Amino acid sequence: VSAAMCAESHQYRPTRSREVLRKFGAEPPKPPISKRPLPRIVCIGQRRGERREIRLDRPALYERVWSEPMTTVAATWDMSGRGLAKACRRLKVPVPPRGYWAKLQAGKKPRRPRLPAMTGGEAEEVIVWVP
Repeated sequence: VSAAMCAESHQYRPTRSREVLRKFGAEPPKPPISKRPLPRIVCIGQRRGERREIRLDRPALYERVWSEPMTTVAATWDMSGRGLAKACRRLKVPVPPRGYWAKLQAGKKPRRPRLPAMTGGEAEEVIVWVP
């Protein structure tokens, strides 16, 4: 057996997971659904005891989050900054990245992404319960 034939038979190629799954008769996993429709009304916070209700639309929440730091907005609504960030993620509202406010103080103008458009009937209103 020549050296060239040995080299050809032992060459490895990258594994293609879908090919391997198909070979064994398994179904490949479906990609995650990234375009889930949002509910018409999204509630932030818990409705217990004496709480007042603040109603916003998505553009108003977007402006509020980009006008002052998340921790400040969250503190006025008696919730954590992380909780507000999760609510914004559910509503598909972009939030300022880490270091955004420090860059503003340093005189830089960091990029501010646009608010993504929603289809009709999705997340038209946001309700925040504040103590």
